[in-house]
Amino acid sequence: MSANEKMTHDSKANAADTDTLYVVFHGEIVFLDSCNDDENIQAYAPEMDIHVYSAGAWLGENRIPSGLTLGLCGVEHGTACFVDDKELTLIFPDAQTTSRPRHMQIDLPRPEEIISGVRMDITPDTITVNGTGAPLVPKDGRLALAIIFQYRLSTPKAPLLYVKDGDVMPGFFPDWSAHNHGDGTPYVLHVYAEADCHPGAMHVEKASKDSAALIGIDVDITVDPDERMFLPVAAPPGLSGDEINMTLARRSPATADLGAQIQACPTGSLGWHPDGQEVGVLFGGPAACGHIVGVPKGAL
Repeated sequence: MSANEKMTHDSKANAADTDTLYVVFHGEIVFLDSCNDDENIQAYAPEMDIHVYSAGAWLGENRIPSGLTLGLCGVEHGTACFVDDKELTLIFPDAQTTSRPRHMQIDLPRPEEIISGVRMDITPDTITVNGTGAPLVPKDGRLALAIIFQYRLSTPKAPLLYVKDGDVMPGFFPDWSAHNHGDGTPYVLHVYAEADCHPGAMHVEKASKDSAALIGIDVDITVDPDERMFLPVAAPPGLSGDEINMTLARRSPATADLGAQIQACPTGSLGWHPDGQEVGVLFGGPAACGHIVGVPKGAL
């Protein structure tokens, strides 16, 4: 960490009320896990025109410019590995780093635990994968579309993402720090790489293909939107269900509606969304992007 980045981290005034951080990943993010406890897990995001790239507190994220490599500071190194729980994601063997352009890279200390957010109920007709390196598919037929890394804090300061490599526009000082609500609640940091609209199944297929290419995997992933059923997951303590079960495509109109309510009645009661919404609606419909994981040869 550079001197300026360390100063930024040390200047965070709020001491942690808990020793836990949740990093919640949304959208099309591909993880490269060496399965070596001493090494970081890399997270990449392909460059997609309609994707929003941002990080920070829930409803207060700041954009991540293209071409940056970020790091996460303020947490302890854990031992969790994606191959320890093969029931979360599509795991491609024989993955490797490539020089293909990507919007961003995040070097993440190995977490203490890897947790599933909202999951998709898959059938043989839901996802078809053709190409090199056939993936492991969750045996229980439920694919995680939001991944949560759980960490222990290493300092009493708020954890945050910082720039390890790349150029930031002069005068641009993004706040990619985690936040909590006090009273013993955990810190939470959200990372987004997804559309804030409903782009359709063809977009999901392209995003998945571009993500796999970032780890040297050549595949065509065909998605049947009519076969996808979303299953909400109980949020870990200190997280709301909306934070792990709602996409930007659903959150954007909900936020606009909330703003309209405030303007119309500044002192009245507000509603985030109607009670009893189906998770398919909350999560953003059948065309939401999800994660891909790559591990090196011999790791499985």
